[in-house]
Amino acid sequence: MPQPRHWHWTTQHHVSTVGIPGKIRQLAQTGKVGNRDLQFTLAVSLHASNQALRQQLIPSADHYPLEALLQECRDYVGATGRRVSFEYILLAGLNDRPEHADELARHLRGFQNHVNLIPYNPIVEVEYKRPSRESVEAFAQRLRDRHIATSVRYSRGLETDAACGQLRAQTVG
Repeated sequence: MPQPRHWHWTTQHHVSTVGIPGKIRQLAQTGKVGNRDLQFTLAVSLHASNQALRQQLIPSADHYPLEALLQECRDYVGATGRRVSFEYILLAGLNDRPEHADELARHLRGFQNHVNLIPYNPIVEVEYKRPSRESVEAFAQRLRDRHIATSVRYSRGLETDAACGQLRAQTVG
């Protein structure tokens, strides 16, 4: 068994946020503990390609303009050399149209990032709808065609209400 002095320890942190003014920049500046670099993976919950739609989906977004959020993300990449992941839940007919993909691509050009598309997992308490697989793939391809690194996170357990976002307390009558 190797001795502890031969072990390589890494410090990795995953930080997910909808964006708090000034905090992403602050996170980039706190990237060291002693002489060790911290490896932050920054995930920003974006969910919209413009400010008006983002405010509709994320009520706190009215305090943080999309352009300011994206500038902090650019600054984060510049300070850390690490890409930013953008989480984008696709809601049928609301934020999944081709023009949304085009608008999103325009915002994300010019700095290292990755878009993680997440088709909405329906729950009975909310009226949002899940987009079709074809719509999801078309949105993803439109981003890729515009040179935006993109992946799609398909959920398991959708049929049994056990997918991401579907697990919740239910009251038995």
